[in-house]
Amino acid sequence: MPTQHTNLQVELRTPRLLLRGARRDDAADLFRAMRDNKVMRYWSTKPPHATAADTAEWLKENMFAWGANGITDFLVVAQTSAADGIARPTVIGTVGWTVRRPDDQEAWISFLLRRSYWGQGYAKEAVSELLKHVWQSTEMRAVRADVDPRNVASLELLRKLGFEVTGREKNSIETYIGWCDSPEAPGPCA
Repeated sequence: MPTQHTNLQVELRTPRLLLRGARRDDAADLFRAMRDNKVMRYWSTKPPHATAADTAEWLKENMFAWGANGITDFLVVAQTSAADGIARPTVIGTVGWTVRRPDDQEAWISFLLRRSYWGQGYAKEAVSELLKHVWQSTEMRAVRADVDPRNVASLELLRKLGFEVTGREKNSIETYIGWCDSPEAPGPCA
């Protein structure tokens, strides 16, 4: 689907999703994912959020503060149907990429999705669109993912997208359930 640019921000579209920058009023929707223990279990951040204010603070620190909002970091917005049959946009998660060093040409991806949307292809759709965007709009030579090895579902999703485990990094991920080794998973080529 076409990429739309809003100032420097980019909007990516798939048949069911819009990947866009965060807005200040998105915290309540995103909180529905970030308060969930099962969603946040393997996320390398604080424990599940206790309030929507925690999520608003996370947005402020992680999306608004670094100039990455809508450029490398996106909210995943689904067109969901309400009881009246009218589609309404709902924030269901995040997807993004970063580089670890300023001169690096390797993108590292991350994604998080509200549990009620698991198992329906939304994560695959969002990550696929992100990968397409990275390859088409940057000069990255590789895309990698750093995944908690206990997160079998995410590892399987990445495998389906062409990633493969090539090694392990000792104590590289700290989640609120503790430190773990992470598999190094380079992604598919452009």
